[in-house]
Amino acid sequence: MRKAYEQVADQLYELIVRGELARGERLPNENTLAHEFGVSRATVREALRQLAAQKLIHTAKGAGGGSYVTMPTADHISEFLRTSLNLLAEAQDVSLEELLEARAALEVPAAGLAAKRHRAEDIVRLREAIPAKPLELSTLDQFAFNERFHSVVIEACGNVLLTVAAQPVFSVLQTNL
Repeated sequence: MRKAYEQVADQLYELIVRGELARGERLPNENTLAHEFGVSRATVREALRQLAAQKLIHTAKGAGGGSYVTMPTADHISEFLRTSLNLLAEAQDVSLEELLEARAALEVPAAGLAAKRHRAEDIVRLREAIPAKPLELSTLDQFAFNERFHSVVIEACGNVLLTVAAQPVFSVLQTNL
């Protein structure tokens, strides 16, 4: 059984995702929400903290304060995925092999899209990501060039979702190699 604050957070999440609570809209105050959900203010407060951690709301203090609906950006989502993947890797629930497989699964179609959609600046960035004398680089520098090359390929594909999904995988691989 989920905790009361999780249930409240889930219900508010659904209202936000369905658009019944729009971006910029002010949520009712804690007392009103507590009454509507039949829970304590402390439960509502914890639910709001959970939603704030997910970047779905922000809370302002003072005159005009309250909790307002926001939406996470692609960067927020990518950072959340990176943190989650790092935790999985640290707990050894995800192996290095699985991370490499995930990178390949994301990167191969992204490379195909990048080949079709690339812009002139993408070609310049790809060339810059390939070292002139790779064998003369330190291992650390080789990793940096490798990471940059893979990132440029993903960014050149022009698909935000692939970028959001791939960047955390690349970051965790960089940390764990």
